[in-house]
Amino acid sequence: MLQEYQNGVNSKKNQILAIILYPICLIVFAAIALLTFSDSEPEGSFLRRSEFFYIRLIWFEILFSCAWFAGCIGPIGNMLKYRQQTGGGYAVMAATVLNVAVLSMLILFFSLFFPRSRFFDILPIVIQIIIFIACLVKLVCLKYAQAWQMDGLNIIPTTIKTPEQLIAMLLICEQQSIVENNFSVTVKRIKEKIKYSIPQAGKVSSSDAYKDLAILVETFYNKLMDGKYDDISSDISIIEKKIISVIADCKY
Repeated sequence: MLQEYQNGVNSKKNQILAIILYPICLIVFAAIALLTFSDSEPEGSFLRRSEFFYIRLIWFEILFSCAWFAGCIGPIGNMLKYRQQTGGGYAVMAATVLNVAVLSMLILFFSLFFPRSRFFDILPIVIQIIIFIACLVKLVCLKYAQAWQMDGLNIIPTTIKTPEQLIAMLLICEQQSIVENNFSVTVKRIKEKIKYSIPQAGKVSSSDAYKDLAILVETFYNKLMDGKYDDISSDISIIEKKIISVIADCKY
């Protein structure tokens, strides 16, 4: 079983850090720029604000935001969610966006040392536009590649609950008091097994064991919703054993 903690991923912790650190970084970068460069400096001084100072500052903040979310945080969830099919594509997209954002920030930094003229003020913008167009073309190609990768895969029939739907049902079950007090660890373990060990497409679509698993989870869910708490331990044990059968079916 591939569990979340085995990958060193703590989604809630990452989200909290992202919310806290992101605005702090933006404020720090803006403060450094505003305190370092001033309109009161002599004409021709390196520390005098250029004509496009505020535009460059805003553009830097935008680039940092792209690197922060599109390149570092956003794709990680998709990579974990879809890694059994097209997760690798999200990693490549993340690396592409991150590289472009960092390269553009470096261009902005080195442009500080260019001669003060309108041509050298516009040149970095033109270079970055070219880089962004190339990045956009690559991202579009990667999205098409992901679609082609999924094309032809056997998808789970619509009449059968998908692994995502089973996880959603178990999440609701986990919130029931009887489960929360007595079986929370076991139900969480079942969710992780389904999430990280059962693919969304492929052999699972024709697996009789998976069909049985979907029925078992749905039955377990319906029982809890109807207030029927008999044999919960037995139902959970059967579901765990069935997951092992599904994993074996999908491997061979």
